Amino acid sequence: MAMLNRLGDELDNVISSAVTSTNAQVGHVSFVDVRPTFAGHDMCAGSNAYINLVSMDLNWPPISKGSAHPNYNGYRAEGALLSQLHFSSTPEPTRQP
Repeated sequence: MAMLNRLGDELDNVISSAVTSTNAQVGHVSFVDVRPTFAGHDMCAGSNAYINLVSMDLNWPPISKGSAHPNYNGYRAEGALLSQLHFSSTPEPTRQP
């Protein structure tokens, strides 16, 4: 599990850097870190898991679609976080021509 968490942290750092770079070039892009929301709900958390277990398949690709991705409860938690962030933020003023 530690290796998967480390890989997830590395991926989030790459995505966050890409967002920062994109913002410098073209404007507003947001990165939302869901790790605090998913803490304690990793794939080994049983019925409290927000992440699907890694499942193997005999066909190609050998790892089944949806493995190590959010499950129903994970997407609900992610949606609640995004809604909270969206509706609690102050909208940018509309620019007049």
